[in-house]
Amino acid sequence: MSSAIRLISEEIDTYLPNSDNTALIKRRNYILPSPKGKFFIVAFISHKRDGANISPVIHQAVKNDIGVVYVCDKLPTNPVISSNVHYIEVSDTWFTHTLFMNPLMFSASYASRSKKQLSRAFYGFTKFQIPIIFNSSDIPKIVENYEKNKNNILVDITGGVGDHLLTIPSLKTLALTNTVHVLCEKHREPCFYNLPYIKGFYNKRQDVDISKFRKIIHLHFGQLLNDYRLDLNKQNRIFSVAEVCGLSKEQLVIDRPEIILTELERKTASKKYGDYKNKVFLGYDSTRVDSKIPSTLTQSLIDRLKIKSCTVFTSSVRRRKFQNCIDLSRDLSLRELFALIAIMDCIFTIDTSFLHIAFIPFGTSSKSPFSFI
Repeated sequence: MSSAIRLISEEIDTYLPNSDNTALIKRRNYILPSPKGKFFIVAFISHKRDGANISPVIHQAVKNDIGVVYVCDKLPTNPVISSNVHYIEVSDTWFTHTLFMNPLMFSASYASRSKKQLSRAFYGFTKFQIPIIFNSSDIPKIVENYEKNKNNILVDITGGVGDHLLTIPSLKTLALTNTVHVLCEKHREPCFYNLPYIKGFYNKRQDVDISKFRKIIHLHFGQLLNDYRLDLNKQNRIFSVAEVCGLSKEQLVIDRPEIILTELERKTASKKYGDYKNKVFLGYDSTRVDSKIPSTLTQSLIDRLKIKSCTVFTSSVRRRKFQNCIDLSRDLSLRELFALIAIMDCIFTIDTSFLHIAFIPFGTSSKSPFSFI
């Protein structure tokens, strides 16, 4: 396991072991390599207040091949010189739980007596559960937890329905070698129902114990994945997601989302709407303020489609009083919407969520990404 550790300041002295682990090399930098170890913990130690000796917790961690990032106000008298321990010596100004740019790289934290509040704050400010080590007897428990869950990864997803669907090719690929869990809002979970490679869901960061996951991947649409200044996002969004997940487009086992409908979902939609002829779904509305078809134009489109002997279906967050259509706004669950769109003959939409749900050239149902069980 390796990655760079980034700090919030460059006014910090770091001490890394030399190549043969016989001495510490001092340098000043805000980036340092991670220590050796199966996973990492952070230690907040005040040797000025709590004594000069190093804690037995650190010895036990090294014995169990755990990497330790050792934050202190003064180096210990007899530091452990090991590739498993990297020291960071800070002034009172930078002795803070927000010292690290990526605190979620740590599976647990430890603190000496006078710095206990930092360990608690480190647990709290990320909104995730980061276990606190109280003494050396906790180390074997942490190691056991790691071994039990070392194949687990958590994918943290924010965004709309379409955004969640676009993550599916990467999730399925990651699941080839990992046990994949998803962190998302409760009402987005249906995007992933019946996908056997999703092993569990979380809806709140506070419910996630960091130590149970080898890796956390953040797929934040509206932030990183919506910054079109980045070369990352100058490609199909499915491939952008893959890149954030550390995958190449060639590695993806599928290159489009899949939605697996149950036999009951399929039959219910077919029974309700299947007998209508020339079924057209019109997505005239969107959660984005700048993506809407004006009501007068929407009604005009519906009327023209009606003249062409089409049956127009619509669904929106807000119900409108359109004529000559079947308005299912506020009447459908997300799964029912999936099943409805699966039996449509044609889709017109301004909302990309509906586009991603369909995700096929209209009229070529043989290429549909929908599966049925």
